[in-house]
Amino acid sequence: MPKLPAAPALPLPKDAQRAAAEIPLDLKADALKALQAAVDSLVKAATSGDVAGVAAAALAVVTGLVNVVVATVLGGGLPAANLPGLPKLPLPTGALPLPTGGLLPS
Repeated sequence: MPKLPAAPALPLPKDAQRAAAEIPLDLKADALKALQAAVDSLVKAATSGDVAGVAAAALAVVTGLVNVVVATVLGGGLPAANLPGLPKLPLPTGALPLPTGGLLPS
């Protein structure tokens, strides 16, 4: 796992130093723990028959999944894109055409 870069040498106000100390260093692990807790809550609500609890827990699971994906991307857990051999896309030379028909129903 890559290490976090060193903190900047700039002086920070006391409030900012306290806030920086409270930031979790392992975002992926924290996101996975929160996701596991959300899944556990969803299973508990589903097995108890609590419909309102299932809806709230399902929302928490989806939020947890998004947090895991974001933590993985920000934490460098994905390889860099490497797509050799693909042709370059042409750049648009003029104004892009706008749709002429209505996109929404009348």
